[in-house]
This record gives sequence, structure tokens and C-alpha cells, in this order.
Amino acid sequence: MKCRRCLRERECNFRVRTDEINLTVCAPCAVEARRLELPVEALSEKADSLLAMIAASRTLKNHPESR
Repeated sequence: MKCRRCLRERECNFRVRTDEINLTVCAPCAVEARRLELPVEALSEKADSLLAMIAASRTLKNHPESR
């Protein structure tokens, strides 16, 4: 299934919803949506843990002094 944000052929396990947006998205796009403080819904338990791991790894990359 194509990600509705980046249009790449990736597994879409997340939904981003606002009053005007309702998209199924891939993990990297879901992380970006959370960074923008948009509500992100994981469509499975596996997806929820994946999103947390990706977000944590990006935090470490952005703040190398915290290692």
C-alpha cells in the first residue's frame, strides 16, 4: 500500500487524523506527524512500538551529547 503522504510503497500502519486530514501513512511519516504535534494512531501494537523506537533513534541523532 502506498503511503498517502510520501507516496512511497511502504507498509502503512499508522493513521494521521485532524479535522481536515485523514491519511494512512508509513512509519517515517508518522514520526514527522508526531513531531508536528498531529495526532497519530497506530493501527497495530507492533506499529506503536515501531513508532516509539524510530522517534527515540531520531532524538539520539539530533542530540548526540545525550549519549
